[in-house]
Amino acid sequence: MSMKTHLWIICAALLTFNPLMEAAYKMGINQPLPAKGKHASSTGKSGKSTGPAAGREAFDDEQPVLQNLSEKFDISVERLRYLRGIHNGYEEIVPALIVAREAKVEVGRILKDRMNGKAWKFIAHLYLVDLKPLNEEVIDLLKPIRKRVSKEAMAERPTARQSSK
Repeated sequence: MSMKTHLWIICAALLTFNPLMEAAYKMGINQPLPAKGKHASSTGKSGKSTGPAAGREAFDDEQPVLQNLSEKFDISVERLRYLRGIHNGYEEIVPALIVAREAKVEVGRILKDRMNGKAWKFIAHLYLVDLKPLNEEVIDLLKPIRKRVSKEAMAERPTARQSSK
């Protein structure tokens, strides 16, 4: 076999086995958090939010978590609110923040890779981040967050946009 074939086999093996234990990244979950207060947006037949109000007020209960992550990763609370507002759960945001910090890239770049279906193991390899310390840090950071936020806030994941072409 050629070297190129070997690389494809290795990449395929990496994509099919993902040992991230604690962060149970659920691919099919796409449930928006309900907005609260006078700015709550309406929901359509699908139960999904139809208005722009799902931003600030929906995450007031998550403020301590957002503030903690903001301080730890030197990212604005507004940016974290934006990431939550586009339906990224903490099981997506926390590993993305760690990989972005280690690889010195924008967190949105990592989350875009996730939206495009890449596994965390592949992303870690792509950005030259060692998986074992990544897993340990993710587990440590998610433990206290799980106690403060809902399961939906933990596991929420955006769906990839369909191309209009």
